[in-house]
Amino acid sequence: MTFTLSCLHDLRNPLATIYASAEMLTEFDQASPQVRRLGRNIYRAASRMREMLGDLNSEVRGETPEFSLTDLREIIRSASESAWAEAGNHTVQILLDVPAPFEMMLIRSRMERLFFNLIANSIEAIPDGGAIRISTRIPARGFESK
Repeated sequence: MTFTLSCLHDLRNPLATIYASAEMLTEFDQASPQVRRLGRNIYRAASRMREMLGDLNSEVRGETPEFSLTDLREIIRSASESAWAEAGNHTVQILLDVPAPFEMMLIRSRMERLFFNLIANSIEAIPDGGAIRISTRIPARGFESK
């Protein structure tokens, strides 16, 4: 466990440099729009890496992740924007059909990572462009437990 915690700490230092540098690129007045876009992509990726390291740190320490009432629509929207921006394939449309609010008890960071990965993989699967439709629906009778 000590080695794992040490590695986590060691990974955070270069990641902090990447995160801060990407933030500076997005705010640099003389940067071209392309440099700013790349800076935003690096910043988002570094942010996701920070969240993953935080989750891994909690797991190693035996901490139980916290569930919270979270709007699923917001998670899907955020994951979609990140995956779309990072992929750079702007011939793909992401169509959301998620009623708002659509609140559930979730571990937000894990659910957002799940949707990000699904959407990023979907974008890669249609390199010539197309549409990805994400929809949810609420069961007419609600959820039943058995």
